[in-house]
Amino acid sequence: MERRLAAILAADVVGYTRLMGADEAGTLERLTELRKAILEPLIDQHHGRIVKLMGDGLLVEFASVVEALACAVAWQDGVAAREAAADEDTRLTFRIGINLGDVIVEGDDIHGDGVNIAARLEGLAEPGGICLSGDAYRQAKGKLEAAFEDMGEQDLKNVAEPVRVYRVAAGRSVAAAPSPKTEAPALPHKPSVAVLPFEELGGDPGQTGFSEGLAADIITELSRFGTISVVGRHESQSHDLEGATVQDVGRVLAVRYVLSGTIRRAGELGRINAELLEVGTGRPQWSERYDRPLDDLFAVQDEITRTIVGIVEPTLHRAEMDRISRSQAKDLKPHELMLRAWRLSDQGYEEGNHAAQRDCEEAIRLDPEYSDAHSQLAWILWYGALNGWTDDSEGSLRRALEHAERGWLLNPKDYDALGARGAILIALGRYDAAGRIVEDLAKKFPGHAHATMYQGEISSRLGRHEEALALIQHSMAINPEHDHWPWMDMGMCLFCLERYAEAIDALEQFKTLSKFPFVRLFLAAAYAAAGRDEEARAEVGSLGADAGELTAGVNFCYRDPADRERLVMWAQRAGLPE
Repeated sequence: MERRLAAILAADVVGYTRLMGADEAGTLERLTELRKAILEPLIDQHHGRIVKLMGDGLLVEFASVVEALACAVAWQDGVAAREAAADEDTRLTFRIGINLGDVIVEGDDIHGDGVNIAARLEGLAEPGGICLSGDAYRQAKGKLEAAFEDMGEQDLKNVAEPVRVYRVAAGRSVAAAPSPKTEAPALPHKPSVAVLPFEELGGDPGQTGFSEGLAADIITELSRFGTISVVGRHESQSHDLEGATVQDVGRVLAVRYVLSGTIRRAGELGRINAELLEVGTGRPQWSERYDRPLDDLFAVQDEITRTIVGIVEPTLHRAEMDRISRSQAKDLKPHELMLRAWRLSDQGYEEGNHAAQRDCEEAIRLDPEYSDAHSQLAWILWYGALNGWTDDSEGSLRRALEHAERGWLLNPKDYDALGARGAILIALGRYDAAGRIVEDLAKKFPGHAHATMYQGEISSRLGRHEEALALIQHSMAINPEHDHWPWMDMGMCLFCLERYAEAIDALEQFKTLSKFPFVRLFLAAAYAAAGRDEEARAEVGSLGADAGELTAGVNFCYRDPADRERLVMWAQRAGLPE
């Protein structure tokens, strides 16, 4: 039985039964729209996870009480502003309870007193109000600009001991949590994007269902990943942006990137153009055209959504790294430090690895709950440990696992944290646990290019090379704009399958895209195994003084010792020192 400490938010709609009795269809429609436009974007912004949706409410898990409370206040303010014009007898209003407590984990669900107390606290809240347990209050007090009122000890149903309860006072304000109705809030530290409705060109103005549905589906799918902040559909459509420049859109919606597109119909055929622009420069980061028959609109909508999402999410990450490399700022924010660390570690040398570690540690010092910095530090510590760049490799691996698990707890949408856990578990010899990570990646991130690549990478290290090769190829098909890493993973996988000519082709592709030094070790070994001794020696010769350092690179962990021994043998046959 798995247990963990979590901040739990329980919310329900006041008078739900009465509202449903008066107008069932209308109430459900408005409640769904509220969730999509306000609640889900806020939960994502504050790193929450929706555990379950009930007919009249939600149960949400957070790693931090501060984030839970900031989300709750913005939630109540956003709903109040949205519903202000509605008749009093049809207005949607929520009660919210927040508790910090121990929960029992069963799959994606959670149970126990931690959940029960949150639900009982919600029942004590007034319409539009928020109640906290004493444990939650102690964590939140002084960390947000909010006033609290002590309600004393309360006897809660099915809870053995009385619970001290506090409520957020009327007229509250939480500086860290701007209302969704704020006109121009500060940019979030994650890459932020707005998806505008695709414009119908030369067609029937009444045929907007497909274009609006496509934009809505893209927003929904992008919101599944914790690496980016996505403006909700209501917010992106609630401003008059017709004819606005990309800079105007970025200012009004507080985003760094804008995804827009057009749709042109000709009979049963459709041409869909999509473009991702950086707000600051107006520079296109990606664009593509899709020509499709429109005989099955839903199938086309699903296909185009999957394709665009598979490309846009990793493209945003690369664009952010390029933006940071162009920046001359000295006082970098946590997100910028993390991206610089990513670029430094990507160089593949000890000095860059240590510098990247310092950047991630500084990002975590500035923001201890920044999940991306924890997961990136996990990868950096893992890589340094494998290459002997630390006096205590075992200790570094254990520390790496702690950061990977912390990143995942803070943000259950962080596939980098989950992928790092898998790689680290293999290095620690916990192969069965690593195999379960492959299953989790497939379940939680279906159709995501980078998560699929991690599935392949971990599967290969577990000795499941045919399965791994199929996964890596699938990740490349999902995102044809992928970076260099899938080529490296494919080359290593083909090498283990003793398909040396194909391994050479893949590793040479990697070499054209990246200066990462370890590719030359694998390439030299592949040349030697393929009988191309002259090219193998030339590859080793090109390493120069780096050859001694790179011999540690053969310490890549595989479940089957034969996989590592094969690499060592052919690398030494190519001329690398023992």
